[in-house]
Amino acid sequence: MLTDDLPTEIVQALLQLGRQLLKHARAQRDRSLAEHEDGVLAAWRAVAPALLEAVVQLATTGLDTHARPIAARCPGCQQRGGVQSRRGRQLQTRLGPIGMQRWWHHCWVCGRGWSPPDQALGLAAYQQTSTGLEWWLAALGAVTTFREATRLLGDLAGVQVGSETLRTHAERLGIQLEAQQRRAMAQVEEAHEPPADEYVPAPGALEVETDGVMLRYRDRDLDGAPVEGDWHEVKLGLIGGWQHGHLRQPS
Repeated sequence: MLTDDLPTEIVQALLQLGRQLLKHARAQRDRSLAEHEDGVLAAWRAVAPALLEAVVQLATTGLDTHARPIAARCPGCQQRGGVQSRRGRQLQTRLGPIGMQRWWHHCWVCGRGWSPPDQALGLAAYQQTSTGLEWWLAALGAVTTFREATRLLGDLAGVQVGSETLRTHAERLGIQLEAQQRRAMAQVEEAHEPPADEYVPAPGALEVETDGVMLRYRDRDLDGAPVEGDWHEVKLGLIGGWQHGHLRQPS
């Protein structure tokens, strides 16, 4: 097996996954598909955090343990600041908990501290849950009870969180979404246009046509007896897409 071009961190996690799969296959011979599903899922969930850690470390400047630390510009005053220390950080993700050791910088001009890897990864200060997992928590918390949501998250994704943690994230993101919807509603009321960054414009143009015709209502009663019918105007409407000189899907 050729592994010379693969980083050791990734190879070790993949080898562990392979060993667990082989162990399961030997121990669960001629078992049901459901048992094999459980075995493969368990093996994958055991190594998924290590694989994510390896990918993040390899893809993010400043997380390479063999690289020398370099000075970086302060995000506040833009002065170059040197490295103060190396600090650890733990994060709960959709693949499970991961950890990282990154260089911590300190600006002697404005007193601000920051980590370039945190900025590259889009992590806020004191953030302990990945953005993807936060959305999972909010989505589950919106459709069922918090206790049931934590159980579903563990069963379906193998991620273990407390019901109180889920409630906190679900309520916080719910407040953010409500504020976003209110801003969108205010823009529509003011400009009569939806927010450009939230909707993809449909191709072509929307064609709307209206007309009216005079129709004579029923001139006979239900029993067939003639009655004097009245004429009334009936409104007609046509809505469809107009693209490349043709009407598309009129209704």
